[in-house]
Amino acid sequence: MYLSGGACSILVITGGKTIKQLLHIMSEDDTVPLTTLQCFLIFSILAIVMSQFPNMNSLFGLSLVGSVMAVAYSTAGTLPSDSKNPSSKTMWRAVMISHVIIAVCMFLVTIVVYWAYGDKVYSGWGGPIGNYLKLFEQDYSKRSACFIHLTFIFNCLCSYPINSMPACDNAEMVYITKTQKPCSFFVRMMLRVLLGLVCFFVAVGFSFLPYLAVLIGAVGLLVTTYLCFMWISIKQPQWKSLMWLLNVLVGNLGASPSVLHVVASALRLADKGLHANFFKP
Repeated sequence: MYLSGGACSILVITGGKTIKQLLHIMSEDDTVPLTTLQCFLIFSILAIVMSQFPNMNSLFGLSLVGSVMAVAYSTAGTLPSDSKNPSSKTMWRAVMISHVIIAVCMFLVTIVVYWAYGDKVYSGWGGPIGNYLKLFEQDYSKRSACFIHLTFIFNCLCSYPINSMPACDNAEMVYITKTQKPCSFFVRMMLRVLLGLVCFFVAVGFSFLPYLAVLIGAVGLLVTTYLCFMWISIKQPQWKSLMWLLNVLVGNLGASPSVLHVVASALRLADKGLHANFFKP
């Protein structure tokens, strides 16, 4: 719930600001006809509508765009399984392959961008796209800039239903547990609308969340290391055995980057400061 809601709120902030940048580029007199709050509302409405679809197969058109822009992100969720061929083995192989592809893509992009621009990308220019376009000044056409912004907005819209699934499933589970009745279409729709409104409220009230993304993400990343220590607690292997050492090593390796990220982001906030504009997006 924590990671799901936080990711959706940041997507609302990022997508809304990208819509505002797109309108600024499309306007003839360099003015934005809509406020940031209205752009957040437009993105939230589109995202809530997309989250109403029963499954990802219903989002064929936008899912195709999202899959082209994010290769192998959802590979593990589309693998077939049956009683003879459980999903545990095939999904484990798919997770390993897809994350290798993701790591290769991410590291290559990171290395190339840093080699080309270094620390010239300033976070105060507004938005992940505006930062890069600012480097080129007027060396890009309005049509290409609009296309880049549209593809980024589509990417955020495709990511929203995926990130909201844990929160939606948890809300449906609570409803079924309390009422002892299955979720009807109307109840499922209203739960998704309610969660979308909560994310919109958080995005408007805490529009500076992207500046805290590294700090919040580092704290949330520690959750992924619990499994190693949970396995030791449940299985109770022999002390200093191979599996005990392996799980302790992997758990500590996962926790160390989180601690370093927390320290680094805290030092950066102490150095640069934070403009906490509550309810003023």
